[in-house]
Amino acid sequence: MKKNKFIVKNMIDEDISYMMLHELDFPSTFTKKSHKDDYKIINYPIKELIYHRKNFHNRIFVRISIFLRNDVFVPVTFICDTGAPMFLYITELTRSLISERIEVDESENDFINIFGEKKMMVNSSPPLHSDTNVIGLRALSYFGLHLTGNDNFEFDNLPEWF
Repeated sequence: MKKNKFIVKNMIDEDISYMMLHELDFPSTFTKKSHKDDYKIINYPIKELIYHRKNFHNRIFVRISIFLRNDVFVPVTFICDTGAPMFLYITELTRSLISERIEVDESENDFINIFGEKKMMVNSSPPLHSDTNVIGLRALSYFGLHLTGNDNFEFDNLPEWF
């Protein structure tokens, strides 16, 4: 029986621009890869699931509020990315707005607590996506992302806010 061989290419030598997120990957109502109402402090939580269908690929977005304190929330849009292996990747702007929620564990990893039950690791968005907040595979799994058919998706365990 013939075994499949996988060829690993050196990504440094290749054009990786196809991996970058471009403005066209985001809904036309977004500006600079963000919803128009992101980052505005509000006194109630929002949660919105957005399926952005394109000709050659589709994108799933989650707009969710991050709780700061005493009925103070900041809404942030995350792109769902199964290729991002960790939990949450945030921009410098997001980091500055939620800095009071970010804690550091004994291994010097940044995290936020989700309702005191789950340490959700927080990393800086990678250089190719430094202007985009990303929910990575581990958080997608924890929140129970699943496709429901007919271009719809749901989460089994996504809270009303982080």
